[in-house]
Amino acid sequence: MKKYCLFLLCAALCLCCILGTSCASDGNGNINVFLSVRMKGNGDGTVTAFAQNEFALCAAPLSVTLEIYTSDVGSIDFGDMKFVDSVSSDDLAAPDIIMLTFSVESESYYSARVLYSIGGESGELRSDVILYGVDGKRK
Repeated sequence: MKKYCLFLLCAALCLCCILGTSCASDGNGNINVFLSVRMKGNGDGTVTAFAQNEFALCAAPLSVTLEIYTSDVGSIDFGDMKFVDSVSSDDLAAPDIIMLTFSVESESYYSARVLYSIGGESGELRSDVILYGVDGKRK
């Protein structure tokens, strides 16, 4: 069983090496990135939002902006929410994280949004809309 697992691991590593060398050096090769966004109440009157490049295989530079929004109602439309703060990175390499900690002024709904750009394409990721109390705990 151990030899079989070792064989599978070696085969997977060989495949990664082959894919890695097949990517163009000018950044126009294959782009495989796993990006995540999440929020965590700290229990001390603050909440921290995170954006993480979980995995990147032969990726071009990943430009990321993490934004926080708040609302008195559980709106999922950022146009109806109030902007709180943001932080950016011009090249978020795997497994790097950018984070933003903010104070909860009143019991409100909060959501994080990640705007990203890689290889000439751009997009966004959104966290859930979460209700946090002034103590920084999820309600």
